[in-house]
Order: sequence, then structure tokens, then C-alpha cells
Amino acid sequence: MIIPSTPAARLPELLSRERFIRIAAHAGFVADVVGERYAVLVLEVDQLDLVRARHGARVAEACEGAVSQRLRETIPSDAIASRLREDGYGMLAFGATTESLALDLASALHERMRAPIHTHGRELLLSVSVGLAFTRRGVRAIDALRAAERAVIRVRQNGGDATFISRVAPPVPPSVRRSRETVAVGAGVD
Repeated sequence: MIIPSTPAARLPELLSRERFIRIAAHAGFVADVVGERYAVLVLEVDQLDLVRARHGARVAEACEGAVSQRLRETIPSDAIASRLREDGYGMLAFGATTESLALDLASALHERMRAPIHTHGRELLLSVSVGLAFTRRGVRAIDALRAAERAVIRVRQNGGDATFISRVAPPVPPSVRRSRETVAVGAGVD
């Protein structure tokens, strides 16, 4: 199991997107060296804009705080989390090295986030969309994060409140691309 060697990896507060990406890049490099993979999850709250429009900024902020707190309480001790944007959160789950483990974690997060939020005399139910991807040898952490973000978009396009796994193919090295191009060009010449 790989955990980034930075002391900020387990902050009580969620990391900024920039810090999260830097730690993800470091962890991805280490994972690539030792050949280990880990899950990258992106969780988006589906109706936060609707809550803001119907109930105002104070209620929406209270919901955001509840979601952040639940995320901090639910993530495993070998994971780090970040607020990626207003309604989106990211997580590097180092112990989730298989699809089964990652789906179990996504399911636990999904259920925890769907519990009622009691704030300002209201009970609100939020749904969440979860995108999931893996790093592995040759796949950069930022590419896995982008794949997980695309998976969330796919979930939301299909109505939200679900989890989708995105498969990330390792990039083709430039030397291999050049050799393929050479073969393709050479094959047409006699």
C-alpha cells in the first residue's frame, strides 16, 4: 500500500484541487515505480444548485459543510480527499486496489451522502454521482482523475445518483507511435 510521504496527506480539512493534484502526481509516480494501482473517485452532489435556488445560499452552504464532513468521516485512513469544485469532491483511495474494493468504497460513500441533512429547520435529501478510475503502470494520476470526472459526467447525463467506472488506457509512448506510423507509411510503398 502506498501513501504519499507528505505530512499533509491526512489533513483534517479537505485539500485544495491544486494540492490534491500535486499529491496525486507524486503518489502516481510512486505507484508506477512499484507497479501498484489505486482508485481515483470523483463525487458530485447532484442537486446542490437546486438547493441554492430553492432555499438560499445559507442552506446550500450548510449542505456543502455536511457533505464535506461526511466525506471526511467516511474515507479510509489510507485515502486523501479534496474539494475539486463547488459541488465536486475527489479522492485518492490507496487501499482500493481492485474494482471490488473501489466499488465497496463508492457504495459506502454513496449511501452516507444520501442520508438526510437536517439544517435550518429543513430535512434535505441529496443524491450523488460517483465516477471511478484507476491508476496503474503507465497511467498518470491526472489522467485517472480526468477519466473519473468524465465518468461523473456520464452518470449525470443518465440521471445521476449512481456510480460508473471509467477504464483508462495507458498512453502510447511517442517512440511506439512513430514506429506504427513508419510501418503504416511503409506498408503502402512497394
